[in-house]
Amino acid sequence: MTTNRPPPLTRDAVVDAAIRIADRDGLSKLSMRNLAAEVGLKVMSLYTHVKNKADLHSAMVERCVEQLEMPAIDDGFHWRPALRAHSIGLKEMFERHPWSVDLWVRSTPGPRRFDVMEWQLAAFGTSGLTEQAAHTAFHALFNHTVGFMLQRQAMASTGDSATVDEMISTLDPERHAHVLQHVDQHRRGDTGDSFEYTLDLLLESYPRPE
Repeated sequence: MTTNRPPPLTRDAVVDAAIRIADRDGLSKLSMRNLAAEVGLKVMSLYTHVKNKADLHSAMVERCVEQLEMPAIDDGFHWRPALRAHSIGLKEMFERHPWSVDLWVRSTPGPRRFDVMEWQLAAFGTSGLTEQAAHTAFHALFNHTVGFMLQRQAMASTGDSATVDEMISTLDPERHAHVLQHVDQHRRGDTGDSFEYTLDLLLESYPRPE
């Protein structure tokens, strides 16, 4: 008589379970104990798949990076639209997994993240920019994407109505008239999303080869 045993658990399956917990409950709820319960293992058994929590965090970001598209850099490659689409894709990845932007900053990069970096640098390498200008442009584009998402998350965590009311009550209507107008725009929701606007400003600011 044969029994149907579940297939052995893999590292990818453990990492996918960790992502499910972080997506569903937030990164703060991702403990090794909760992860073990999610996959039906004892806590110590997890360490046959991940070295420690830092290794798990790095692997989670690595898994998310698989969602990014990186078109071949060939004769038909155009760096501006390619990097624009790539930056939007990275932002959308951070939106699908809100915890991932924090881990991107804090965790040790793995091979897939280095593949992303290699593609980005190679894309800028086709731009005709000087080596120094391409170096600066690479950091500017990355910092815009990551910084935008970090700021959005920070504002969301402190943006409840009571907190905003308390904050604006300390402002002088004459001295801070523009600030109050700006806050009011945010509260009305008529500001739009500045991500792509700023992204286009960055990409178009780089000089075109003669």
